[in-house]
Amino acid sequence: MALFWQLLPLFLAAWLLTLLIPVRINILFLRKNRDDLLSVRVDTFCSLLRLKLEVPVLRQENVLDLELEAELKTGAGRLLSEEEKRVSGSEVLEQVRKISAYLLRHRRQFWFMARLLARAVTVEKFTLHVAGGARDAALTGVLAGLYWTVAGTLASLAGRWLKLRSRPQFFLSPDFGQEPTAAIRADTTVSLYIGHFVLLGIMLVNIKIR
Repeated sequence: MALFWQLLPLFLAAWLLTLLIPVRINILFLRKNRDDLLSVRVDTFCSLLRLKLEVPVLRQENVLDLELEAELKTGAGRLLSEEEKRVSGSEVLEQVRKISAYLLRHRRQFWFMARLLARAVTVEKFTLHVAGGARDAALTGVLAGLYWTVAGTLASLAGRWLKLRSRPQFFLSPDFGQEPTAAIRADTTVSLYIGHFVLLGIMLVNIKIR
């Protein structure tokens, strides 16, 4: 028992140091016409632990029917797990309904968690590249103006609510061709500490118990 009390300060110090280890998360979203790719990379413990999750859309027959393939890899590219799933429109709507009802039921707790995350997360970079256009050149110009309006508003809100290490960057390449095209590339990197994940996990468990 005496040995336990002697080692307890060391365990507590190691635990506190673990909570202060930073975690960097990179999120990359690519969309070209009807092909998508979502990639999430997690880097922590001084790059000793690196994970990568890729979710490409293999086929999209309509707006809501998707065929997905998710791959979880290590930083060295070794495949940990792979899952292929087909999602129908009715399943998507049902999941959205359940999630919306759950968020509304616990809106106060989730709003508090959102404000906590906004103060805890540091946005290291955010870039958004948009290219495309409509059949009508005039409509393409209107959409370009709308894009810059929305981009300016988002940049202003981000500077007010988030901790930014660098200013968000927005790019636009209008296409005045005869055929409608659309391409999006969103790349962002955020960082926070393991302690924030622990605190959020405790809050989620508390919501689940209640």
